[in-house]
Amino acid sequence: MNLYVPKIISGTEMIAVKLNDIANLELDDIGILTPKSNEILSEKVDITITPGIGFTKKGGGLGYGRGYYDRWFSTNEVKTKIGISFEAQIVMNLPLEKTDINMDLIITEKEIIRPKK
Repeated sequence: MNLYVPKIISGTEMIAVKLNDIANLELDDIGILTPKSNEILSEKVDITITPGIGFTKKGGGLGYGRGYYDRWFSTNEVKTKIGISFEAQIVMNLPLEKTDINMDLIITEKEIIRPKK
């Protein structure tokens, strides 16, 4: 099994790079540990785990407003998109855009939410 993690490469672009060893991580420009490697994802993705500031029970998610994940999802085929958050971050409504990509599952410390499609 291969594990890929997000790596920000510009103000608007994120790529998925292979994580071979956690000893080979470095701090990026915003203080997030990312792989030194730039071995880019070249296969279909079975599962993604996506953080968010908030999610709705319909699968909508709110990030930090730069759209990295939405742009990445729009160009990469993903079988199951999982959002992770605390229960307190699940809300009724969020200010979502047409370009926002919904999650297939949302996992909190208390429940697994399966949005209806």
